[in-house]
Amino acid sequence: MRQSRSPHGLFTFVLLGTALVLSGILAYAAVDSSRRHRATARAVLQDYVTFAAEQFAQRFTQDVEYYGLYPTMQLLSRTTGTLPEPSSLLQNADRQLSQSLELAVFFFRYDPRDGTLDFNASASPPPDFRDAMATQTQRTGADASLRGFLVESDGNLRGFLVESDGNDDPRMFFFRAGTDVDPTIVGFEAKVPVLREYSKTAFDNTQLLPASVTGDIPNSSVIAISFVRSSGNLLWNVTDTSAATSDEPAARGVFPLTNGWPGMELRAAFLDHFTNEVVAGGVPRSRIPLTVVLAFATAVMLIATVIQTIRERSLAKLRAEFVSSVSHELRTPLAQIRMFAETLRLGRMPSHEERDRSLAIIDKEARRLTNLVENVLLFSKPGKTIVTGNMSQTNLSELVREVVESYRPLADARAVLVETNVAAVSAPVDAPALKQAILNLIDNAIKYGPEGQTVRVTLSLSGDDARIAVEDQGPGVPSAKRSVIWNRFERLARDRESTTTGAGIGLAVVRQLMTLQGGQCWVEDGEVGARFVLTVGDATTHGQGTNLEPKRTTIGKSRPAS
Repeated sequence: MRQSRSPHGLFTFVLLGTALVLSGILAYAAVDSSRRHRATARAVLQDYVTFAAEQFAQRFTQDVEYYGLYPTMQLLSRTTGTLPEPSSLLQNADRQLSQSLELAVFFFRYDPRDGTLDFNASASPPPDFRDAMATQTQRTGADASLRGFLVESDGNLRGFLVESDGNDDPRMFFFRAGTDVDPTIVGFEAKVPVLREYSKTAFDNTQLLPASVTGDIPNSSVIAISFVRSSGNLLWNVTDTSAATSDEPAARGVFPLTNGWPGMELRAAFLDHFTNEVVAGGVPRSRIPLTVVLAFATAVMLIATVIQTIRERSLAKLRAEFVSSVSHELRTPLAQIRMFAETLRLGRMPSHEERDRSLAIIDKEARRLTNLVENVLLFSKPGKTIVTGNMSQTNLSELVREVVESYRPLADARAVLVETNVAAVSAPVDAPALKQAILNLIDNAIKYGPEGQTVRVTLSLSGDDARIAVEDQGPGVPSAKRSVIWNRFERLARDRESTTTGAGIGLAVVRQLMTLQGGQCWVEDGEVGARFVLTVGDATTHGQGTNLEPKRTTIGKSRPAS
């Protein structure tokens, strides 16, 4: 009768599956929480770095325009005739104008009505400067001939930047557009080093972040700022540290300057150590890799648990089948022994021959029980019951004959002819273990072969190995199954469907016994059926060399099995 699926086992699988699903949900929740936390931290960082950059840009542009550009531009707007040298104007200039003139390299004046372009005497304008001014008055944008670009502004201050050859600083020009009444343009080239000083002063003197965030920490310990061109190339660093410092993208950014600045942008970044001050604990690292690893490990452990549970159920089923098979094998000989013993005890045997036959059957069944018990002991405690580990030089020819003779009652019961062909061979073996292995092979040969067959047991010397072979005339072993029949509980399909009893442990015990004493075992084709072979090493001859001593034994072949 087929057993129904255990409710307890099904409940276990449901629990494991639920645990796996819950682990996945928890992993997703952890990843989502980490993602939201990181998004919030990035938003805070982005807000603060944008605020700091805007504060600096506003202070810097105001300082340059108020102290550096407007005083000189107003002076140039009132100047007629030849443009003076910047240095000559310093003699009568006030403090504000002097500070503004320090920014100028040379002056220029351009009249778009007739294309007149004037410079002061020491001026050295770049090539094609006139074309650049003409392009600017037409408001057409970039000027390729100057390898630079023009920038318009919302007011009347404009500027453009000319790329330099090599590693020199680019040249930066500012000008003031004319009016409808007087469209004349005036301007000057600005000294880039002086602009750097303006930026450093603005950086040091501006509160870039709220005091609640930075406290008394100076700006240089909080943020790094650089000026870059619109193309992204560096113009100069306002601080000693590059503005690309922070590893967190949200803690850095590029911000455009307004009011006609010549293609310049700000690059600002928090210093790495300060991100922990802006965001408590800093921007958390992504937990996705760790979460994925933990979720994967949990899934693997749960799957391993499921596999182990299935394996345990399979082992439990095999154990039940084993107990059932062994019980059946024990029940048959015990019933025989009890029946004939009861018959003898009641004196119901009419003749001496019948009594002898009954005693022979009792002896046969007792031997079968002994062999079965030996196998079960070896199976339950492999290597500890019969195998002692005491390897001693043993006369294998006598051992083989002794084993064959002990199986006379079983062979007699099935009218089997056992033919022995043994050589005078000795080898260091564990005699009880080897004897049990040979007993199992002979028992299988007699049990699974046909009645009246001939079983051949041979002992020979092959090199340094003693070779013991047991060959029957049964159906043989398919090639595909020759490696698996040595496994525990393994039986061929045809044997499971036949009436021949068996627990599937005999050959497993043989392999265990041979392995423990360094031998080998395998099965191959015989002349008719299968040939099972055992080999042990360090074998030698004894007596008269390798003389074979054939011995043919006919056991009950002329009468039917009992």
